[in-house]
Amino acid sequence: MKKDAKMVFATVMLCLALVALLTLLLPSTPDAKPQEEPQPQRVLTLVYAFQNSKWNSCVEELVRRFEEQHPDIDVQCDIRYENRVYEDALNMLAARDQLGDIMQIKEPYGWAENGLLAPIPEELAAVAKPSCVVEGTCYGLCALGTTTGVVYNKAIFRDLGISEPSDYNEFIDLCETIKSAGISPLGMGGEDLWHLEYWLNHFLRSDVLSREPDFLALCSSGERDWRDPLISEMFLHLEELFRREYVDGSWPATPDTALAYHLSSGNIAMVFSGPWLALEAQELEPELELGWFYVPNTQGDTIAGESLDVFWTITADCAEDPQRYADARAFLEFFYSESIYDEIYSAMAGFSTIVDAGQEASAGSPIMDEVHGDRATADKHISAYVGDENTPPGFEKKLLTALLRMYSGELSAAELQELACQYWEECLEAEVGYED
Repeated sequence: MKKDAKMVFATVMLCLALVALLTLLLPSTPDAKPQEEPQPQRVLTLVYAFQNSKWNSCVEELVRRFEEQHPDIDVQCDIRYENRVYEDALNMLAARDQLGDIMQIKEPYGWAENGLLAPIPEELAAVAKPSCVVEGTCYGLCALGTTTGVVYNKAIFRDLGISEPSDYNEFIDLCETIKSAGISPLGMGGEDLWHLEYWLNHFLRSDVLSREPDFLALCSSGERDWRDPLISEMFLHLEELFRREYVDGSWPATPDTALAYHLSSGNIAMVFSGPWLALEAQELEPELELGWFYVPNTQGDTIAGESLDVFWTITADCAEDPQRYADARAFLEFFYSESIYDEIYSAMAGFSTIVDAGQEASAGSPIMDEVHGDRATADKHISAYVGDENTPPGFEKKLLTALLRMYSGELSAAELQELACQYWEECLEAEVGYED
């Protein structure tokens, strides 16, 4: 028994000796460093208008890539997309002091004059044109340019033996031919109030501004008013499309986002929109043949409607914090960097606003080549529109709402014109602060 105990004791001692020897021979493991606390991300708030899926996806991808390169910045997006004009949502945010850091604005001049915007950093101010400059200081940069016209189904035109019109009467004739064939000539996204801007601004440009370029400014100065015969012609043209039943009957319940489907499925022959609609429709139906044209006016002139109403701005509140202002500047620099910017304006079927930009990209699309060609050869280019800096605040929404009533048959063109005169005077009076 004593012999067994001695053997157990010897075995234990041998094991302990081996452990000690191994401890000496093996390299020592350094002490684990205490895990560092993750640094909190800085928040940058981006407010933008989601009015079509292309723009939304472009901004989402822009934010994703920016955050990859700037992991210390968390860009929080506040998307404003409702059945009202975008400026209403911005006015509500301003009233709540919630404008964020970077804002998309259609017309930044009034915001800058009211002290709600910060100057754009000097190194960015010369990047893009047009820019919003007030008393020599830049407060906004145009994000991209787009144009508006008719996207049409080439197969329907070919089957009916019709072609692009050379004057407005020919446009009406081809609408009649399409309607007689049992196809809706025109699609419209009436569920979205802002969509009504497309035809409104087309006729404003072709019937009014092509003859009197400063009409809106003259109305603001009191030298002209909305009882003008040119405005009468504009409203009669707008009414005619519905009176003759050229617009698809489902228009009141059709959102803008559904138009690509209706165009690709052959339910409608034409849509007045931007060329991005053609790219969306061809994504749904790759074999779809689409064409493009500007609707000529009664004189046969083609007017290229230039949409230069997407401005990036930095809020005055953001500039109060040097770090947030620096982050906002970094975001805008990233947006205008060559590789990112080229992708965005190509995806939006737009054109570059970068100063000294090269030839416009076609995105490998035949219809974009048509758009660039027609834009280059148009008789006139007009960028003024209802809602620009010569329009009193609030007028655009009132007019679009009344236009919806005319489209629904509730108002005549003459009644709409009288309301437009009343709205303009009311909004202009409120803007300049006259006493009742």
